[in-house]
Amino acid sequence: DDHWEILRTSWWRLEDNRVGGKMAFDVDGQHIVVEHCVIHDLSQKAVNVKTGRYVTVRHNVIFNIGHTSLSGGHGIMRQWTHDFGDADDPDFFRFDFYGNLIFGVEQRIYSFIPTKKYCYMVLDEGKGILTDESNDAE
Repeated sequence: DDHWEILRTSWWRLEDNRVGGKMAFDVDGQHIVVEHCVIHDLSQKAVNVKTGRYVTVRHNVIFNIGHTSLSGGHGIMRQWTHDFGDADDPDFFRFDFYGNLIFGVEQRIYSFIPTKKYCYMVLDEGKGILTDESNDAE
């Protein structure tokens, strides 16, 4: 298997996007650190924390995110309403985002989610950092 062919067709999915890929990191785990990365030119998110816990995102440069997204293009996002089912470890922050340089994160296309069958006709996405609430105490 050719390394660059796998990156081109599987990781970045260039056949589906005009510029870059969709996400750099889609975090689903515990005690994850994303640091010292330059993340740019993605249609969705630089770092998406879906069901991760004790996730640290620090000292990254994140730019040009969400320009070609129909919805949800953000620099760093904690995305879910997930209960963990056990108590947090008091020695760790559940989420720790700091020291990141984030710029050029903006939606340029009206929001449209095809499964919802309608378009808001507003530019309502494109936050540098967005956190959804969780169902359990934080």
